[in-house]
Amino acid sequence: MRVLFWNTHKNKSINTVLINLIKENEITFIALAEYTASVDELLQSLKQQGILMEKYVSIGCDRVTVLGSADKIEPGPQSAHSSIQIWNNRTILCCVHLQSKADPDHEERRKITIGHIIKEIRDLETELNTEETVIVGDFNANPYDTACVGARNMHGIPIYEETKRKSRVVAEEEFFMF
Repeated sequence: MRVLFWNTHKNKSINTVLINLIKENEITFIALAEYTASVDELLQSLKQQGILMEKYVSIGCDRVTVLGSADKIEPGPQSAHSSIQIWNNRTILCCVHLQSKADPDHEERRKITIGHIIKEIRDLETELNTEETVIVGDFNANPYDTACVGARNMHGIPIYEETKRKSRVVAEEEFFMF
């Protein structure tokens, strides 16, 4: 599985670049934030290049457009800030576009949104009996901001050896890590 995420920043002329990226990197899934170009034109151009992709269901999430060439995709929970797709009834792909820092209440809103996303992912992992989860997106945060590394947030640990533990204790409470 090869995943590409890009915030296209409402660039209506982005499709040619996307086609080249998809083709050169043999992308399986592509998630686009702030995508305003024509999805139909992109899919048709890819088809002319011999690349068959489709737009995946993301009803309720207009901040992320998810396309792909993988079979056996089922939509998972969708929200204003995330689109979850389930591949082969096993791998969870969560694509996010969180609140902008321009929003005066962005930190509090982001924490609430992240809490909902984490609950949806954990519920799906339990239901599918899997730990195969990939989270990609525009977090509108720096890599070491609380939204990314905080125990009550995404709890993404940037040290591979540490992630093998799957959880860690912070203030005498266990938190799972992504």
